[in-house]
Amino acid sequence: MSEEKRRQLERLNEMVTSPLTVGGAETGLNLSDMYTHFENREEVLAVLQQRFPHELGGMEKLDPQPWFEKVANLHRPESYVSGYAGEVGELKAIDALKHLGIDATQFESKVHRANDLTSSHGVEYSVKSYDPQGLHKFVSLARHTPESTHYVVNEELYHNLKDSGDLASLDHGGIEIINGHFSHVDHVAQAHDVLERISTHQEVSDSVLNNIPIVACVVALASIGIGSYNYSKGFASRSEFAIDIAGTFGRIAAGSGGALAGSVAGAYVGSAAFPILGTLIGGTVGGILGSMGAREAARGAVAWVKWGYALEAFERLGRTYADGLPAGCVDAVTGEILKKRDIERFVKEEKTRAPRFQRELDPHDSTPPTVAAVLWQRSTERAEMSLPKITEAGAKTSDGLLDLCVDSAVARYPRQQRSARESAYKMFGSFLVEVPLLRASLPPDERAQLNPALEEIEKNPNHPFKAHKDKADILAAVAMKALVGGGSAT
Repeated sequence: MSEEKRRQLERLNEMVTSPLTVGGAETGLNLSDMYTHFENREEVLAVLQQRFPHELGGMEKLDPQPWFEKVANLHRPESYVSGYAGEVGELKAIDALKHLGIDATQFESKVHRANDLTSSHGVEYSVKSYDPQGLHKFVSLARHTPESTHYVVNEELYHNLKDSGDLASLDHGGIEIINGHFSHVDHVAQAHDVLERISTHQEVSDSVLNNIPIVACVVALASIGIGSYNYSKGFASRSEFAIDIAGTFGRIAAGSGGALAGSVAGAYVGSAAFPILGTLIGGTVGGILGSMGAREAARGAVAWVKWGYALEAFERLGRTYADGLPAGCVDAVTGEILKKRDIERFVKEEKTRAPRFQRELDPHDSTPPTVAAVLWQRSTERAEMSLPKITEAGAKTSDGLLDLCVDSAVARYPRQQRSARESAYKMFGSFLVEVPLLRASLPPDERAQLNPALEEIEKNPNHPFKAHKDKADILAAVAMKALVGGGSAT
């Protein structure tokens, strides 16, 4: 038994970690990536266990694509709502039958062609949950499905059948209809309440949905949904949303060993969801930092009059931390942008589920393994393995940011080494002043000295080191680049 069990586990493991394809192109993402980023993971596991418990079949190689559809459908609005109403309806139907003195349970496999429940006496029941307009559809189905002669239906459908006379007609034809005393309308409303969590801002939704392959899209919406919803409601800034996007795809890359960097999904994400990242990984500084050198040269004297405190703070912090961001800033980048704390919480939470799958995953135990068990195991292991990569990327972000500032300064001051060096220091320091995440993570004595500089910047925001892009966005892109790899930003 142990050898066969090992073979089953290997096949399932290969399935949940095999890259999925969309339109013939490999995305670099897999079922494990998807599971890691779902908000309602307990529900995913429960549905997989309940509705698809044992489907190893006789194939030598399992295909992850149909399973992608099953997992992805948990978050597609129409499929999620339908699946939720059906699953809850079955549980309510069991309660209704119990009140009639009938003990019934769900079939072990939820892919039975016609029926959903079986009683202790071997009678099979089909559970149906239809909206109020589904009367004719149900009647047609009941009359053309000879495998089903006992139905438990939602309350709305039952009363419509009774009022129309179809209830008596079906009963006369040997088809029993039982009122399950559950509301399809209520269950649909509950499902939509859950979907509210992944509502997205219209502009973001249009861009991502139209340009990112569906696999990446499902993962993205599952993970950044809350952030995008907050953004659409005005509860989060655009920069906070950019950081949320960076963390989302950064976590995918960490868990996938960096596969996202060169994948189809990565290219689409770079261009559609987070353009700065695409520019950075593409290997060009372009207009990311803007024409700060030219403005400084043209308006040097005026600049010191208008932004003396700010320029002094930029240079002081740039020189102080030229060898690396302070530890507090590195921790903030690692925790807030690259989501290390989120992954640590994920691993901790998932490990509490270990007893639930212990027998399924033990090669010496006769309990058959399930997709849910192996999906849980591999996702948890891969998330834990990503933590050192994220820690390393947080440290590399400091060098990446400094390199970006140096490359831009050199481009603005070719063959002027001193001017380029001075500008690089100031630009680097400007990130520490202007990016709230970095500023809040500076040592207290450093933060206390920045008020005059911040007042100048608030009064006159177009200082010589103002970038064409939000510096919080640039920082997020640099951090993600450190995680997923890519060419030098020169």
